[in-house]
Amino acid sequence: MKKIIVSAVTLVTLLTIPHLQSTMCFDCECKATSKTFFTVRPQFQSASPEKDSLFHFDRMNVREDGYGGTFQIALFGGKSTESSKLSTYFTPFCKRCLLVKEDDMAGDADIRAQHFNIATINGVEGTGESFVSELSFCPKLSVFGIGLTFRQNISRLINQDEEKVYDIFFEISSPITRVETNMCLNEKIKSDGGGVAEIDDIDQQFFPNIKDAFKQECWKYGKIDCRCEMVKWGLADIELKIGIQNEKENFCYGGYIGAIAPTGNRPCAKYVFEPIVGNAKHWGLTQGGFTRYDLWKNEDGDKRIFWETYIHSQYLFERSEKRSLDLKHKPWSRYMEIYENSEQAQQAANLDGNAARLLSSPGINLLTRDVCVTPGLSVSFMSSVMFSCQNWSLELGYDLYARQAECVKLLCACEDESAIKAASGNGVTNKTRTINKDHNLCTGQINQFNSVNYQLGKIKREDLDLESASHPGLISYTVYGAASYRWDDREFPMLLGLGGSYEWGDENFVLSRWTIWTEYSFSW
Repeated sequence: MKKIIVSAVTLVTLLTIPHLQSTMCFDCECKATSKTFFTVRPQFQSASPEKDSLFHFDRMNVREDGYGGTFQIALFGGKSTESSKLSTYFTPFCKRCLLVKEDDMAGDADIRAQHFNIATINGVEGTGESFVSELSFCPKLSVFGIGLTFRQNISRLINQDEEKVYDIFFEISSPITRVETNMCLNEKIKSDGGGVAEIDDIDQQFFPNIKDAFKQECWKYGKIDCRCEMVKWGLADIELKIGIQNEKENFCYGGYIGAIAPTGNRPCAKYVFEPIVGNAKHWGLTQGGFTRYDLWKNEDGDKRIFWETYIHSQYLFERSEKRSLDLKHKPWSRYMEIYENSEQAQQAANLDGNAARLLSSPGINLLTRDVCVTPGLSVSFMSSVMFSCQNWSLELGYDLYARQAECVKLLCACEDESAIKAASGNGVTNKTRTINKDHNLCTGQINQFNSVNYQLGKIKREDLDLESASHPGLISYTVYGAASYRWDDREFPMLLGLGGSYEWGDENFVLSRWTIWTEYSFSW
């Protein structure tokens, strides 16, 4: 009894800590906004319904006088839901629809179009209505995979005749997964500004709308291109376990330790919401336990109801990744126009007219950095009630998943020479400028380039907002149901099952999704 109480207290503590970490805002609709990277919980992992429902640890010993081995193959697939809610995770100001303006006389713009190299004839010449559009996103994710699990009772394999109180087992599992993501950018143009303006004297391309601007070739990172196929195929992380279990007449329990070997892909930050197979190339350690307790059975023993629980925890270690960063208190500042160095600012100061005003470099290229990411601890607790009648089984369950916030640190402590460009250009910097406000106050109130002005406007290491590239800690909830038919009286006992689940969370940084699966297993 004491062990049960201690375990329950430990579980509650582990689940509460990431929840407190994720609660960054108490009085707004979305607790995370203007984020640059979304970490998806991989499917077909330990203590997930598509992997462990129906395929319980007793399948190793279901064949009498056998070798204690079993193999599972599962086909699973699913899609995300609540795209509108998820979009606020990526957009600034917790908005589902963003107003983009080239000329913001009314002061109601969410995004100044100049940051995206949008320059129209009317906007440049001041001869009419400049560019205006409405921008929205509908992020979606779909997954299809083939999950494989091999589990072997080592004790029975070594000595088949001797009766064992405890069984020692080995397990290896991994899914082959196809992940597809799409930001689904939608733009409604209210005014085209008379078309793209032609700016001489600078080697810089300008665009007629925000949709084209998000896929411009000069951007190395942070792109959004709905025509580009955002798909990744691969073998997701391999889970290795060694464990022990004890089976009694009405009760079974056990535990295991293990490791995660990364075989998926690592983020490259070229596109927003890029597809990731596995845990983004992070090594990890795991531990877990399981219990099964008979609640009821009839006199013949062919009908029974039992309760099963799984708890699985894992720790993923630090690994370098490429992620985009905002500046502190400046949502979407990664997309702002900047001067790459003082030489470019000097070049702008030497130009005339619109060329001097518009010359700049894309901030996304210089604010995407190599960082060290530590995903840290996650815990999954799965509990189910199963009704078994002869060869049929029905399982209804609930899964609670918690993950701490990612820790993101700069890989290199060195500073570059970039600086936020003032809206007036001409080599002037303006550290107070944001994605939606120009704040026409030049740094040091200097209206022409010089070395003092540029140094005051430089982006320093402490200006970088590492939280913008970190996925917050979260808690998600999953309900599921599954049914199976067993052929346990055959030479090689088999099981065929079908199931479905739905996962959701309270915050906008939890991926809501449905999943269906079918599984087949046999034992020897």
